[in-house]
Amino acid sequence: RCPRTAEVLSELPLCRALGMAYFSEISPGSDVKAHFGPTNARIRYHLGLDVPEGNIYLAVGDGAYKWREGEVLAFDDAYIHAVKHEAD
Repeated sequence: RCPRTAEVLSELPLCRALGMAYFSEISPGSDVKAHFGPTNARIRYHLGLDVPEGNIYLAVGDGAYKWREGEVLAFDDAYIHAVKHEAD
């Protein structure tokens, strides 16, 4: 679905060897329950591509961070994290 993005990512050795990249769409009313990754060897980067107005945030540890278009939220996957989409 995203051939150019897939091509660029395939050229990044660490992306191929140690991680993954994907697109997620979170619908209004979604609530991704708190969870954490299996290791602290992975840093997650979430880039807001098409973010509607409203209360859409990523909770990591004891903080909550609002998604904004064109901005990245980065965090250690080993910390407990959750997502809440309360926009229309």
